[in-house]
Amino acid sequence: LWGLIIGLVLGIGALVRPNLLPVPVLLVPWAAWVAVRRGLWKKGLVSILLLLIGMAAMVSITAVRNWRVAHEFYLVSANAEITLYIGNNPEADGFTTANRELGDWSTFDYPRIVRRMAALHDFNPTFHDAAAYFRSRALQFMREHPGEALALAGRKALLYFGPKEVANQKEDECDRQNSRILKYLPGRFSLVLALALAGSLLLVVRRNSTPLPAMQKHMLAFTWLFILLYAATFILYVVAGRYRVPLVPLLMLVAAPGLCEWVRLAWSRQFREAGAWLCVAVFLYFLVSINAGGYVEHPFVPHYHRADIYLETGRWDRAEQECRKALAIEPHCYQARILLADLLGRQGRHRAAAHELFKVIQDAPHYAPAHAMLAHQLFLLGDQEGALEHYLAV
Repeated sequence: LWGLIIGLVLGIGALVRPNLLPVPVLLVPWAAWVAVRRGLWKKGLVSILLLLIGMAAMVSITAVRNWRVAHEFYLVSANAEITLYIGNNPEADGFTTANRELGDWSTFDYPRIVRRMAALHDFNPTFHDAAAYFRSRALQFMREHPGEALALAGRKALLYFGPKEVANQKEDECDRQNSRILKYLPGRFSLVLALALAGSLLLVVRRNSTPLPAMQKHMLAFTWLFILLYAATFILYVVAGRYRVPLVPLLMLVAAPGLCEWVRLAWSRQFREAGAWLCVAVFLYFLVSINAGGYVEHPFVPHYHRADIYLETGRWDRAEQECRKALAIEPHCYQARILLADLLGRQGRHRAAAHELFKVIQDAPHYAPAHAMLAHQLFLLGDQEGALEHYLAV
């Protein structure tokens, strides 16, 4: 029964985050090994089968839906290959999700990208054809520039496990630094990671004096393997701070036995050893707090997020001021310009809103959300032909 429950949970998780799809590659051999070692191979085999059935049952929901809609087989989503290319090309920096070929794009732009491929290559590609094209481009970069590809993967690993919250849709680091409350919170990813590393190292070094139960050792090892596998599924593509949030409770779980062992050392008055391990934890914290990936926050972002907050709380004059401050720093910041257009549209200034959206499309001619918003503003201005043109461009 537990195998079925775990499979259902993994399947639901994979629907939200497809990076969980490779987990059975790690989980099934580990479960089989533990079952054989404990002499429960029959029960283990049943649990493994139930796990796979539960996960397949959940994932089949989107697989069937994708087949009915697109007549192509995809378990969850079709953008793995394009993301692989974005994260592995000569322009890639490890976290930016746009380049000169694709421009600024979102998930809603993928059908438009496939249609543009048809115009460029004089055939009618399917989503599988587009996936094969982007996969081949990424693999070509890896083959022809192995040194650059490895260096890029190394930088992505440093960014993923580094102290900065790498932006993706939101600049979490800027939000934190500009918040009166969040900037004083002590908890950071680096702190949790350092405690997990120090705690696990303490248990390994003291494994003879304080042996762990076999199942606890197995679970500790598996948790670390899961953390590394989950991280690798992002390092292969692009990284962001929000992609590592699910690892925080797992790192806390890994850190807990080591912290309990350290408290036991202090409680039994082994102060020298407890102090030494405290120094190890502090050293590891400073080590993982080094911004070795070289991530730098964009200076216009605090103004953009303040504008977003002011807009949603009805302080439209302050929102417009912050939008214009962001655009003064970075005139090509399409997020701030779209936010400004949204604000102007809510105020009934549809012509001014359309003017801002035209500027967005000049910088990012294939950005679908800008076309959709511009079509709406043109419709409100009575320009039905212009509205139809931009609706069709979405």
